[in-house]
Amino acid sequence: MCIELKTKLDQYGIEIYDNYVVEDEEVYNHCEKMIIIYNKKEKKYAISFDASCKPEIVGNMMIILQQLNKPIEIMESYTYNQSNIPIFGDEAYEQIKNDINKETKKKIEEDMYFQELLSNITPDDCFKC
Repeated sequence: MCIELKTKLDQYGIEIYDNYVVEDEEVYNHCEKMIIIYNKKEKKYAISFDASCKPEIVGNMMIILQQLNKPIEIMESYTYNQSNIPIFGDEAYEQIKNDINKETKKKIEEDMYFQELLSNITPDDCFKC
């Protein structure tokens, strides 16, 4: 783990959930809504944001990382599919869009069900409980 990164993230209350080293060269740090990779050899960071991340979170995180005075590379956004496998770029945005559509349809169906239920209740039905 890059102590400099951990110290900076701790300063802003950002938790690193998990980290691991790849080929003794890159350290992957998984945080909420982002993955931060530190390349030890090149002494630079790369960051990938969750495709559902709001722009203000991205902006704030970039300001925080710039305080480390190291080069920062922005990578493709990511998310996870139904099998919990990471997907990147346009495929990730498409997955987020589909998830939002499914959730919206589910909410509309629930609302319609309750509206139908309430429209068929008479005052006498309320006292049968």
